[in-house]
Amino acid sequence: MEAAVQRAWQGASFEVKLALLVLVLSALYAIVFSNLVYVSVMEQHFQSGRPLPRYATPPHLHNAAEWFLLVAPAAIGWLAALGSILFLLRRAFRRQQPGVLGSVPVGFRREEKGRPGV
Repeated sequence: MEAAVQRAWQGASFEVKLALLVLVLSALYAIVFSNLVYVSVMEQHFQSGRPLPRYATPPHLHNAAEWFLLVAPAAIGWLAALGSILFLLRRAFRRQQPGVLGSVPVGFRREEKGRPGV
């Protein structure tokens, strides 16, 4: 199995490897910031009034700028992950069915000097 994975990785193009790297990094980025948003929401809206642990400080309420700085990176991370997933799916689908997605019909291709559309 390891040999098959190595062959597949070596046979993958640079664009696919880069899209996989962007997917992993953006998913991790999105998960971290989504966890921060979750903790902040739980702390401010659902767990207020509960007794705090012994050495805990009282929670502070976030203002609009702090909420933006929490939510924007999470949204950007999820959008980047979604974009790289769509790129990889489009690329895989185009490879399986060359006439459906991403392929330009012969009559619409740009013609070079002296050569018909190829």
